[in-house]
Amino acid sequence: MFTEARKIQLIEEVLKSSDDVALAMAEAILKNSGKKKKKPVSEKSTSRVRIIAKKPKFGSAKGMFRMMKNFDEPVTDFHEYMY
Repeated sequence: MFTEARKIQLIEEVLKSSDDVALAMAEAILKNSGKKKKKPVSEKSTSRVRIIAKKPKFGSAKGMFRMMKNFDEPVTDFHEYMY
């Protein structure tokens, strides 16, 4: 209930405001509030933050791709371009 009251109070304040800068800032905040930010995996070293990428696990894409039986056969559609 407290959250709803805060929302109503903020809406009333925005409606009263005539400052374009304040309205633009409120609009920017509302646009960014729905987006979820991904936090990178990081490791702190002395004074810098170093990004550590996860290495893919061997075989993690198994079964996601299929090779056609005729994969190694020449493609007839490109015959005129090749010769």
